Amino acid sequence: MFAQRLAQVAPSATLKMAAEADRLRRAGVNVVFSGHEHNFQHSRVDGIDYFVSGAAAKSRERAPNRFAEAHTQSWSNQCHFLLARIDGDSMVIRAIAELTDAADAVTEIGRLDPDDRPVVTPLVVRLAPSRSPRSQAD
Repeated sequence: MFAQRLAQVAPSATLKMAAEADRLRRAGVNVVFSGHEHNFQHSRVDGIDYFVSGAAAKSRERAPNRFAEAHTQSWSNQCHFLLARIDGDSMVIRAIAELTDAADAVTEIGRLDPDDRPVVTPLVVRLAPSRSPRSQAD
């Protein structure tokens, strides 16, 4: 888990974040989860899917900014939690909406693209074959 939003690795990002993203790529990382943004964000940069999930109990109403720099695919300001299921070479991530009582049906949050259009496609991450970082040259 990363407290910083590594999805914003771009020429204007800090050198430390760029170096960390490079280490993730070299290690064969497919997905990164981070938090503390009080919303949901999904970005894809250089083959790595980044998920920001920080709205379990509190959400921020306003939209995030710098969508292009962050390579944002979808976002939401709804309270949620993430449920990830790995099946073979894929991981399906569901952003589950707030439940108000035990009888509520489990539903996914509504997501938007950077142009405020609804996104209904599933969140599927293709997982690369497992690689040991020790076997890769730095």
